[in-house]
Amino acid sequence: MLLYTKMSSFIQEPYELFHALVKSFSRLQTPPTYASRLVFILSSVFYNSLGFIKENFINTDSFSNNSILFKELNEEDSYKLLINLTLYSLESINKTYLGDDELLKNYIDTNYQVVFVDESMFHLAIAQIDFYLEYRFNDGWNVDWPLTNLPNGEIELIIDQVQDIINWPHPESYTPVQGARFKALTGNWQNLIPPFNMDKTIIPNINSFHQYKNIQVETLVLYNKSQVLTDKEKIFAEFWQGNLKVGRKNSPPSVFWIIFMIYYMKTNKLPFERQIKIFNYLCASIFITGMFCWGVKYDNIDARPIQLCRLIKGLPLTYYNGVTTISDLWNSYIPTKPLPFPNYVSGHASFSSAAAFVFDELFNETLDFNEIVFDKEGLMLLTHIFDKIEGDSFDMKTLFVPIGTTLLDGTVTKEVITMDFTSWKDIAAQAAESRFLGGIHFIYDNQLGLQLGKLSYENLKLEYSFVLK
Repeated sequence: MLLYTKMSSFIQEPYELFHALVKSFSRLQTPPTYASRLVFILSSVFYNSLGFIKENFINTDSFSNNSILFKELNEEDSYKLLINLTLYSLESINKTYLGDDELLKNYIDTNYQVVFVDESMFHLAIAQIDFYLEYRFNDGWNVDWPLTNLPNGEIELIIDQVQDIINWPHPESYTPVQGARFKALTGNWQNLIPPFNMDKTIIPNINSFHQYKNIQVETLVLYNKSQVLTDKEKIFAEFWQGNLKVGRKNSPPSVFWIIFMIYYMKTNKLPFERQIKIFNYLCASIFITGMFCWGVKYDNIDARPIQLCRLIKGLPLTYYNGVTTISDLWNSYIPTKPLPFPNYVSGHASFSSAAAFVFDELFNETLDFNEIVFDKEGLMLLTHIFDKIEGDSFDMKTLFVPIGTTLLDGTVTKEVITMDFTSWKDIAAQAAESRFLGGIHFIYDNQLGLQLGKLSYENLKLEYSFVLK
């Protein structure tokens, strides 16, 4: 009858488990699609465990006001059982996909609870979780797919010499997927097993708009903008790229919204069952959007600004962000190497749009004062640009970058710069625009990414209508 006999600390809220996983992503520099898949697995196990326990242990039809009672269990032990089952799944995720991250392992080990429950029923619950984890762990992610076939039959490097923009080869010749045998990012990623029947017409619908993208105009617009960025625009680019100054290449755009939700829960103290449902809804929206987004990317194999801006002839190409080089080739404001997946559409725009629609549906459309309040640890999980900010509590609606902040190009801010977080959709639009300002995506990639996120959300919301009940 004894479930676990480990340390005695006690997880009080469901969001704490997501917080632990996100901190692991930060340490390990987890790629965006990888992160979206793992938070979806955790949220699904949490939700399914809740359903299993309600069906097999609980005396009432619903939980309310954090008061629950399972058959033969008191209130505290019934909650501990649910947390333990979810920790068990987090332990499996850590061992299978995160290399048994030591800090996450310690977190899991020190939070298992002592709780008494019918042994046969406990093993049945574990068997249910194992079945689900095996199903998701074998959803196609680990298949040894070959590299995507490229239009020119080979893998191109970054352009290393100035060429004439009028006479360049087709942009598909300059695809950014060199060396990308990273299974999470292959062209088959959209064929993973989804949590429900996806409307795959979304992919060809977004593909059809690619023909209207004027790549030469887009390239010149982005190049010209890169020469005249304001400090505020640089800050937006840096914020959404993540914590560059501590060695993190970038924060997955999906993880930004998970962190927003963690601190929404922390600030507003939602009942635990609602927390579980909402996390499952948000994480599913991010996971499904990633499947759609990467499907579009590999259907189009579009080149990135770092490649196409270097094809412009007759313009003074310089490393305007202060990085020295032996050539005059252009570089983006956000330092980048060719990312191991194609350009069109923007992942930041797609993930952020879908997540913003979920926030819109669940909460008010506008971000209110004190609706999300960060501590310093939360801010630093997001980005480095608040490293000079002083204090212990930070309202998301009034976030600002203080005077004296040093930017990537060495500029030191001479005034306070506000982040302008007003509504969820405005925040998503800012995330999308940040990729243009940073030189990572063209405007059209972001516009269609926002549209893809909206379509993905609409595909999802009927499946998750239970969240609103």
